[in-house]
Amino acid sequence: VVKAIMSCGVYAIINVLTEIMYVGSSVEIENRWYGSQGHFTLLLKGDHDNSYLQAAFNKYGEEAFTFEILELTSKNKKKRLEREQYWMNLVGFENLYNISPIAGGGYTGPFSEEVLEKISEKAKNFYQTEKGKEKRKRLSEFMKGKQNGKGCKHPHPEETKRRIKETWRDPELRARESERNKGENNPMFGKHHSEVARKKQSGKNKGHIAWNKGLTKESDERVSKYIASRIAKRRKTECLV
Repeated sequence: VVKAIMSCGVYAIINVLTEIMYVGSSVEIENRWYGSQGHFTLLLKGDHDNSYLQAAFNKYGEEAFTFEILELTSKNKKKRLEREQYWMNLVGFENLYNISPIAGGGYTGPFSEEVLEKISEKAKNFYQTEKGKEKRKRLSEFMKGKQNGKGCKHPHPEETKRRIKETWRDPELRARESERNKGENNPMFGKHHSEVARKKQSGKNKGHIAWNKGLTKESDERVSKYIASRIAKRRKTECLV
């Protein structure tokens, strides 16, 4: 069996009536259009991830769209995405069906207010579609049973808790964690809570005695457990980024 030679490069799905287009890139351009999970196949099924492109395809019909290869490139991903970005910039984000202004859908932020508004609008439109509603339902089912603030419904085994606790007793670790949150590294650096937020928090705290009132890190085990849990949660978050 001889495998067909696929083109590698940047392509565009163009609405010939409005001249708005979707720009993308692939190492197998033809397959990206006609394959079982290609743009054309998904658009015909009404199952495309891009709600803007799908809505336009539904409105104007198959005949209004043409698939064009804009440029052939090497298979090097970085160079391919650079050329995709070039074409996206050339066309202008306002003339694209692309949800993200960054080639490959990546985020390099910060985005302008105009771009953020367009991304938000596209996301809202997606969740109004049948596919979006189904995705929201799956997310809802997935999150059931989760414990807010604890990350998951499965608590740490006692051995894991013990190791975390022992780790936090290391003075070098304490010093590193302290340095990480000083100055510009602190997420609240240069920021201030609004008066409304302060009053709201004050109202929530009135009448409640702080759980650690009168305690020190050396005198009560609960303090070290709390600190250890905060460190574990932060590390877990960093691993997911």
